[in-house]
Amino acid sequence: GPYGVATGPVAVLQGEEVPAGTVLSLVFTGSSFQVMNGEVRTLRPCPAGSVAANGQFCIDIQQNPTASDWFVAAADCGARGMRLCSWAEYHVACSNGASLGLANIVGDWEWIGSACNEDGCARIVGGSSCSSTACALATGNTDRIHRCCSDR
Repeated sequence: GPYGVATGPVAVLQGEEVPAGTVLSLVFTGSSFQVMNGEVRTLRPCPAGSVAANGQFCIDIQQNPTASDWFVAAADCGARGMRLCSWAEYHVACSNGASLGLANIVGDWEWIGSACNEDGCARIVGGSSCSSTACALATGNTDRIHRCCSDR
């Protein structure tokens, strides 16, 4: 080395063209590194009221304070251009909750978008720890709070 980074047959990538936090897929050709994922993908900003949990997703800082069934929670996130968080997203965010400034990430059961293996039920998380999970009836008298996630 040192070796250059190319974005095409004759185009050389300049460092200032790559936003901080951008993930590039590179392959070494023997004389330079070639960007394999095409155009440099700029990370989308997080929606208002959410924070970047990592380079892949954003999560609401506050829980939605209105308890609802799973379907209303999912529709609320959809109306905001977001979605219910997956179990993996919740766990990652919860594990870093203090540094992300997440409010009440543990202590309340929250709806998530991951499957539950029982008819008419949906997954809930967060009861007593970041790894607490259970199934609850998606409708009826089991209204829960929720928070939403979005891709970056």
